[in-house]
Amino acid sequence: MNINSVTSSTVKPQTVSRPNGAGVEKTVPPKTEPAMSAKEALAKAFYTREEEPWVGKFYIYGDDFIKSELRPMTKDIYLRDLDSSAYIHLTQQQCYYDTFRKELVELRPDLANKGFSYTLGDDAQVKVIAYENSLSEDDIKWLTKALNGMDSFKESVQSHARIMMTLVDHDTETFGGKYNLNLLNFQDTIDYGKIVAIRKNDLSDEWIKQIHQNAEKRETHMIDIKA
Repeated sequence: MNINSVTSSTVKPQTVSRPNGAGVEKTVPPKTEPAMSAKEALAKAFYTREEEPWVGKFYIYGDDFIKSELRPMTKDIYLRDLDSSAYIHLTQQQCYYDTFRKELVELRPDLANKGFSYTLGDDAQVKVIAYENSLSEDDIKWLTKALNGMDSFKESVQSHARIMMTLVDHDTETFGGKYNLNLLNFQDTIDYGKIVAIRKNDLSDEWIKQIHQNAEKRETHMIDIKA
């Protein structure tokens, strides 16, 4: 074998041309949720819809044969309890607000006959509603401070507002899952002064009417099918 006759050929690496972008994995950045504003965060903390808020709760049952026992809460009983609590809070508000209006005659006679009302603002504080620009900025500031200074009154307004939001979400027989009520739109929906001005035992008809007339509509109806 003639070693000198063997020619060593070096194989050169070949470059394979690829179409632009072929074989290259593109990294898609993850979608980020837009940051909530301070008002949105407060609204979420104030009330967030639960799917079945009655689950995990119990009520005390009793009759002629059973003195008392704990039973799992049902949707119907949960809604009935909310209706009762709503009635109590509105009755309290009516009492506090009537007293406030009477005392206003002595404290601020210049405001006593002016047209105004109240609701819950998007800051979770009692907000004054001025009818037909009847109040000056100073008047509104004074009334706002006075109403929010009544702690029991303010707490009752806040508690009743949460109950209303819950009933709007889950009392589908009354509201049909058609409305969205939260802290951000509450002040554009509910006028408490008109509710507590009614002189009859059941004040619920008025606020239910206000929901149907003023509340923000959902794009998709939410129907609870579990009881």
